[in-house]
This record gives sequence, C-alpha cells and structure tokens, in this order.
Amino acid sequence: MSKKVEVIRNYNFSDGALIQLADKVILNGTRDSVELIPEGVTAARLTALGTQNDTFRNMEDDVEWAGLVSEKAEIKDAALEVCETQTRNIRRMAANIFGEGSKKYKRFGFDGINALKDVERIKAYYRIVRRANQRLADLAPEGLTAGLITTYTAACAAADVAYDVLVDTIEDRDEATENRIELANAIYAEVVKICNTGKTYWFDKSEAKYNDYVITPSGTTQTDENGSMKFNGLVTDMFGNPVVGAIIRASNAEGSISTTTGVAGLYSLQIIGLTEPANATLSAEFPGLATQLRAVTAVGGVNQEQNFQLMPEPTPPTP
Repeated sequence: MSKKVEVIRNYNFSDGALIQLADKVILNGTRDSVELIPEGVTAARLTALGTQNDTFRNMEDDVEWAGLVSEKAEIKDAALEVCETQTRNIRRMAANIFGEGSKKYKRFGFDGINALKDVERIKAYYRIVRRANQRLADLAPEGLTAGLITTYTAACAAADVAYDVLVDTIEDRDEATENRIELANAIYAEVVKICNTGKTYWFDKSEAKYNDYVITPSGTTQTDENGSMKFNGLVTDMFGNPVVGAIIRASNAEGSISTTTGVAGLYSLQIIGLTEPANATLSAEFPGLATQLRAVTAVGGVNQEQNFQLMPEPTPPTP
C-alpha cells in the first residue's frame, strides 16, 4: 500500500496573513466591480471567497488542536500512573510470597514496565490482572482481595479508554489539519487568480490599483508594504476573561472590514480600502454581550491598540 501524500500549504506566510489578504482582495474586487465584473470577478465569486474565508477563520487552528491533544495526553498519563501504583502493590505481594528471583514473581511483570510504549504497557497491566486472579488464594495473606483486583481491572480499563481517546484525538487533529490546509490552499488559489486579473486590468491604467493586487512574500500586497493602517487589541468580558470569536469591525461610508478574536481574545485588523486618513467606527460584538462602538482614525504606518471590555446586554424592563 502506497503512503498517503502529505498535504502542505501552497503559501509561505501565516494563516492569519492569508485571511487578511483574502479580505483585502474581496474589498478591492468589490471596489473595482465595474471594471472587473466583465473580466470574470463577479459578486457571486467574491461572496463565495468570503464564505470560504469565514469558514477558514472559524476553524480550530494548530494551536487549539495542540492544546486538546496535550489535555488528552495528560489524562492518559494520569490513568497509566494509577495502574502503575497498583501494579507496584501487587508485585510487592508477589515478591513477598514467591521471592523476587522466582519465575512465579516474574510473571507479575518486570522492572521498567512503565517504560514500554503505551499500548504494550496497558497489555502488560492486563496480563498482571490475569495472574492476580489466578494467584488470588496465594497472595491473600499479603492483602490481595477480589475487590482490589476489581479496582485494578477498572484502572486498566480507564487507561485503555484514555489511550484510545488520545489516539482518536490525534487522528481527528490530523484530519482537521488536512482539511484546513486544503481549504486554505483553495482560498489562496482563488486569491491569486483574482489578483492576476486585477494586475492585468490595471497594468497600464493605475499603478496604485495595480499594486493592490501584487502579493508580497509576507502575504500582504504592495500597497500594504507602502504603509498599512492597523488596529489590534484584547477583548474581555466583565470579569476580564478573554472573549473568543468576538467580531471586530471597522466601517465608514466607504466600506468595512472585520476579523474575529482568537483563543486568547486577541485580534489584529488591517484597515484596507479606506481613504487615508480613515475616520471610521470600530466595533466589538459578541452574542449576549452589549456591542461597543468607538470612533477611530486609521493612519498609514500606524499600529493602534484598541481594547474592549464587553458587558452583558441590559435586561429589558418589565412591562
């Protein structure tokens, strides 16, 4: 059976940069709709790209999956440690009855059993369960009981389940990562096509608009490299906890652009397509919390910090 080909990213910048790049291309394509619709950059095509980008933005990223795998690994390790503690107790009983040099004792495991690979380690623990059941009468003087064996068996089963959950989580992570990369590659491919169309159209008509469609190695456009307008910050609730998935939007009469907060409640929003300096409204919103609005001015080359603390929506008065 041939080995499955690993899916790799077709771009050399961050996923966050790809999201911002796609947002900008959508804004530019919308701005230039009169010129580019005849070239195939239609509203439906830009909407489809926006839907893909929003899906990509909201997918669990590599950091989130790493945290989940780490959590399941800790649960598995704790379950194995319970087995190891109980194993030492049973082996102590066997050593006292049979002697550490005896073959009967050696059938209750061996020193360094916890150094085995997890699957072999669990298998060895189950083998000790069988030996304990077979030698219950012999080890009873040292305190072995049917109840202790039942407890040990349950610990082995818990470790077995924890190991399976970890393996399943790793497989889920790998599948999710592959799906995320495939979607990102599709977004990047569409962005490149639209940018190629934009560059071709504006080549001898507008240098500034041509530069709007030139993708740099950092995942921005040539216009951005000349002086970008950015906001970043932290969104928390009334208790100071980070709000994950809050929508941050900058808008004025010329248009709008938005992003969402990540796992730590942080956001970074690059203001694109607005005349500089851009007087705009910066808003933060999340279901169940009151939206905050803030008047801001975006200036090229300036990275401004704007933090939000969202309060619960007020309870409507009783009629």
